[in-house]
Amino acid sequence: MARETRTLGNQTFQDGNLKAAVDGALVPANFTAVHLSSADTEWEDFVDAFGAVSLANAIVQAAAGSGVGSYTNATPMPVAVGGWPAFSTFSGATLQHMFDGLLYPYQLPSFSAFAIDGQSVLLEVGAEIAINRTFTWSTINSGNVEVNSIDLIDVTGGSVVIASSIANDGTQATSYPAAAITKASPATHVFQIDGQNTNLDAFSRTFTVTWQWLRFYGVSANAGPIIETDIEALSSELSATLASTYVFGTGGYKYIAYPASFGTASSFKDASTNLDVPFEAHYTVNVTNSTANPQTTSYRVHRSTNIIGSAINIIVS
Repeated sequence: MARETRTLGNQTFQDGNLKAAVDGALVPANFTAVHLSSADTEWEDFVDAFGAVSLANAIVQAAAGSGVGSYTNATPMPVAVGGWPAFSTFSGATLQHMFDGLLYPYQLPSFSAFAIDGQSVLLEVGAEIAINRTFTWSTINSGNVEVNSIDLIDVTGGSVVIASSIANDGTQATSYPAAAITKASPATHVFQIDGQNTNLDAFSRTFTVTWQWLRFYGVSANAGPIIETDIEALSSELSATLASTYVFGTGGYKYIAYPASFGTASSFKDASTNLDVPFEAHYTVNVTNSTANPQTTSYRVHRSTNIIGSAINIIVS
């Protein structure tokens, strides 16, 4: 069979005689692949992904008739290239393995979401996480998750294993917890999902439920002191601090009530002018909430010194 003349970079060669032709050649940076169809299959397909380097240093001759080359280099790579991390070394690696690792780096899986189905992440003190819950999750690069490697764990409950060695199908109905989980004071409860990738490396994500007290604010014509039912009739929101910008409607006195455990407010400023808004010193009222497990705590109540006819936003700290 006649051998065709081919060109690579600044060199020409004939099929079956590539090595002698390009030992000193520089491979152009845009070089991708050359197919040689010599009768004795001395060389097959080669891909250079190292830029302008001597081709002889990047590829080796295939074993006679095998169609597969190999690459050996005991010198650790100084930097990461493609999918090969820094400090990689190679011993008899096939060209397929080399370039797969270079051009198709391993895609690590991870959990993009993890939750208890229908469960709020923020609860009032005394509220419950009900029994028999379904856990849900989503995974990135799920094809690289080891089969049946998913575990569900109650971290706060003593690292209790809720379910283990389950499929990565994104949902797991459980009989956990056997008794509702609640908190009698501000706290958190953490759940965790663990998995393994196909390299048997672990990855995880957490889901945290937080319990907080309500703080109250609003307008009342009542000069006070107001009592528990009056406080509970005001607007409310869960919080871990008294500091906030409170939004008040028109008319009446402006009231703020917050758990004594938050400390004591010392500054009340009009958000639009930054001027002080006069407020009376606090008095205390015990408030019992209406959660599944009612809890009582002491609230500090402040009233604006004067009736404020207009709507106003007040910065409290």
